[in-house]
Amino acid sequence: MDLSRLETLNCPASKLFKERTSSVYSGFMIFNPTGKLHIKQNSSGNSPHLRLTEIGNDYTRIKLESDEHPLSFWDIAGKADKLTEFSHINFYFQNETDAGNRLTLRGNGNIGINNTSPQSKLDINNVGDGAELLRLSTERPWVFKQTGSAIVSKLTLQSTTGDKIFNIVSPDGTKVSASFKASDTNPLAYLVPVEGKLGIGTYNPTTRATIIGSPTLAENILRIESTYLGNNNIAGIDCKTFPAVGYGVGANFYGGHRGLRGIAEGQTFTGLSIGVVAGAIGVNNSGTRTALHANAYGGLINWAGYFDNGNVYVRNDLRIGSGAIAGAAGYKVAIDGKVIAEELRINLSQAWPDYVFDASYDLMSLDQLESCIKKNNHLPGIPSANEVQKNGLIVGEMQSKMMEKIEELTLYILELNKDLIQVKKELEQVKSQKERDGEGPHK
Repeated sequence: MDLSRLETLNCPASKLFKERTSSVYSGFMIFNPTGKLHIKQNSSGNSPHLRLTEIGNDYTRIKLESDEHPLSFWDIAGKADKLTEFSHINFYFQNETDAGNRLTLRGNGNIGINNTSPQSKLDINNVGDGAELLRLSTERPWVFKQTGSAIVSKLTLQSTTGDKIFNIVSPDGTKVSASFKASDTNPLAYLVPVEGKLGIGTYNPTTRATIIGSPTLAENILRIESTYLGNNNIAGIDCKTFPAVGYGVGANFYGGHRGLRGIAEGQTFTGLSIGVVAGAIGVNNSGTRTALHANAYGGLINWAGYFDNGNVYVRNDLRIGSGAIAGAAGYKVAIDGKVIAEELRINLSQAWPDYVFDASYDLMSLDQLESCIKKNNHLPGIPSANEVQKNGLIVGEMQSKMMEKIEELTLYILELNKDLIQVKKELEQVKSQKERDGEGPHK
């Protein structure tokens, strides 16, 4: 160290320094220095141990190097500025193969690693597939690293050794809020499941996502709620399964006494609200499509379908019974089996046969009627036994025909009654005549 400058300045420290340089170690304010430069000073009152002042608006620098490796060094450069964002300290490294700023500390407290303009309290810059950003060197290290590169890069937390579990716990450390199990060969949990499995309430998920509720808490297993107030139909659950053609179940529901419950909360909506919507769609007229299939068995009473309140509306054909599955052309309802009802009402489109009582109605004579019956073995206008066996009966039409025959029969009775009255009248006249002719009964 050049002491002439201190002597020229008549600095008392020069005397102290010279008095204490009897060895290769030098010390300020200390008699027994233990380093090449040992400064002993009370730094209270903002009196620093060492102060470096740059002349001008540039960096104050300290260089660390070795004469064994003249091309390798550390350069610590600090710049003080009245603006906080312009004040910083850089740790710069250079050797024969590499060079660059390794660490930057900004006046606002932001720290940059391989980044001279840190945008947060810790801003780490590294590039390339597999580039490590942060390593937690515990007994089994964890590493935050980049996998992939450019726009497909991902931030990955990797367990470098063993099959470890990453836990998120409560503040007191007693409760596990979330647990992710990492395996080198078969990852079992992902924040976004892709190849692994996600378990909630279980360490052993049996599906891509398995949720198991508490056996002691009365709680719903999964709640999905949307607060969207727009005019789009938002689905609480959207299930899609499309394997090979002819396979795939959109959703399976298995419950204690309710397998699936659907409620449409219409509130003040004046349109159509539907509790459960079912649909089955095909293309090219392939196969059979059933929108809703129900099966109930094993109970004392089994209802495959039970409608408690409201009406039941069937827009197209209704078929009841296995023999009626093909339906019947031209008929809306087909029933294979017996039907019982307290009352049956049929609205006819044709006229009710009161036309029989019209004066212009051509009533068949009894002789014609007898001839027709002998010829056809059934009443005119009424289907034969073979026709009924083959085609069945149209109840409304048959009721109309039966009423027609009843009304015709009524007319026949009235005519016969007229003839009977006339016969009785004629008999009375004959009887009276005989009595006048003395042929009456003897007194």
